[in-house]
Amino acid sequence: MDGHFIDSLGADTLMLLGLGGTLLGGVLLLIFIFRRLRWRLRRWLKTTRPPSGLMSGLRNLILILLLLSISGMLLSMGLFSRIYHRFTKEIPVAEIITRPMENNGPSPVTQIRYRPTGGGHDRYFFMRGDQWMIEGDIVKWKPWLNLLGLDTRYRLTRLQGRYLDIEAERSAPRTVLSLIDHSPDIDERHPFWRFLYRSGQMLPLVDTVYGNAAYQDLKNQNYYQVFVGASGFLVRKKDF
Repeated sequence: MDGHFIDSLGADTLMLLGLGGTLLGGVLLLIFIFRRLRWRLRRWLKTTRPPSGLMSGLRNLILILLLLSISGMLLSMGLFSRIYHRFTKEIPVAEIITRPMENNGPSPVTQIRYRPTGGGHDRYFFMRGDQWMIEGDIVKWKPWLNLLGLDTRYRLTRLQGRYLDIEAERSAPRTVLSLIDHSPDIDERHPFWRFLYRSGQMLPLVDTVYGNAAYQDLKNQNYYQVFVGASGFLVRKKDF
């Protein structure tokens, strides 16, 4: 059974098949053991003769053990597949396209097209630097919650330029853009996130709360997708 077979059936289906087969095999094994013990007891009391179907009893035992083995394998494969997919799941959160402008100055300018995934309008920026960097907040849940299906909670906060040279980072013109809607109840100082940063790790369901950033090249025309995974943001370059 390869990965394509597992993906076609689904981890939950494999787990249900394995669990159902294991329960059925367990019941059949208990019935088999009960009957053998009852025969032993009757033989000890000399109320019955040894059964003539010894081979049929052995065959039934082999079939039960085979059912338990296959069911256990399906259950293990389904559980492993679910764990693997949950902890390697990547949710797309944004798309970024870079288009360098025609200039040769000491601080080149690049046009950025930013598109949030799942709705929202394209936003265009002019950015200075060698790399673009996207920042945000991350709430990482306890591992067992991830396993049960709860995805990482996040919000994107800033998109800014980044220089590779430390001196340029200190003195060259910078571009810092907010990705948060500026409304009366949504801003960088939102009380929900202030509370999480201050007290989130004391909550029984939260593993950690932290800021995260990912950055990529700014000087070439490229198309990038930004994802959030179990541990934070990551960037993948895509074809146009």
